[in-house]
Amino acid sequence: MPAPAIRTIEDLMQVLDAHPQWLEAMRARLLTRELLELPQTAANIAKTTNERFDGVDKRFDKADADIRGTRDDLADFAKTTNERFDGVDKRFDKADADIRGTRDDLADFAKTTNERFDGVDKRLEGMDKRFDKVENDIRRIRSDMAPLKGAHARNGALREADLIAESMGLSLTRVLPDSEIRDLVQSCDTTGIAKNELISFRLADLILEAEDQKGERCYIAAEISYTANGRDTTRAIRNAGFLTRFTGRPAHAAIVGQHTDDRIQESIDRGKVSWYRLNAKYLEVD
Repeated sequence: MPAPAIRTIEDLMQVLDAHPQWLEAMRARLLTRELLELPQTAANIAKTTNERFDGVDKRFDKADADIRGTRDDLADFAKTTNERFDGVDKRFDKADADIRGTRDDLADFAKTTNERFDGVDKRLEGMDKRFDKVENDIRRIRSDMAPLKGAHARNGALREADLIAESMGLSLTRVLPDSEIRDLVQSCDTTGIAKNELISFRLADLILEAEDQKGERCYIAAEISYTANGRDTTRAIRNAGFLTRFTGRPAHAAIVGQHTDDRIQESIDRGKVSWYRLNAKYLEVD
């Protein structure tokens, strides 16, 4: 079969279309091997690219799944956290309520306690009044008993007058009666002596005449109390001075009783006044 005549490009294209093997032969003659393999290389690249994209898609799918899982986990965690915060809020609310209740209880306790203390104060005030009354009664009784105790003490001193003198190293001569003391004051110069002091001297508890170891006459001015105190000491010393002034004879101060006030101990120790304790049996009430 004679070869077709080829005069134009269209004739060539018709021949190549009619004879595909000629097309491949021409392509091999005209194109390099790389160009001939390019479709296969492109196909391979496309395949590889698609495979890598498939891998990327899988990784994104996994990442999406992981993210969804993480989001679910975060949602669960947030839910649990919120639930726990709700629990904390409830506990705070309960604590606040308990605190308010405790404050109310404390207020009630304080109110009740104050009311009870008010009651105690009222009872104590009542007891104070009762104690005041008892103390007043005791003071009144003591006041009432003072003359009686003083009288018993004076009677005891009269019984023991000689012993009082002996305790001072003297010998009793006699007890001066009130009339003689009165006459002594009236017969002597009392210039400069206050009237109340003269009256006190005339009412002295006990004035004794005695003799010392040489037989010289002297006097004892004694003040008598159940419990001798500073007032007794002052009067005894003052009366002894008056006796010396009025008689010109030595006179000694003495306090007589059952007890002494501690505050007069210094005067006793310094010899300003002598102390004689009465026999207790003379102070008993008959």
